Amino acid sequence: MGHIESGQWEWVIGDALVVEVSQNPAGAERRRVTMMMETAKRHLTVQEAERTRAAELLAEGFQAIDALHIACAESGGVDVLLTTDDHMVQRAERLSKQLTVRVVNPLTWLREVHKE
Repeated sequence: MGHIESGQWEWVIGDALVVEVSQNPAGAERRRVTMMMETAKRHLTVQEAERTRAAELLAEGFQAIDALHIACAESGGVDVLLTTDDHMVQRAERLSKQLTVRVVNPLTWLREVHKE
């Protein structure tokens, strides 16, 4: 049994991911990811607090959608936000002391987890 299935890890998605996936022009990929998202344990929504935090992150140089991802993850108490967006990871690393969520590439994170 995997870490998610056993309850050791919790997969959380947010409104920003739903929007981003819906804009994917590759229909088959969009449908596949949408089906995967339906298995998420929690869905974080964008409220006023997340909009305010996203605006702060935008001022720090994050792209708008990335700022929303981070704001939702922070308000949802997420430990790790996984992304393949290298620019987002690099900016988050530079500003890590200002974030309450770690932003990391999934491959990097899995390598770290399997070392433990």
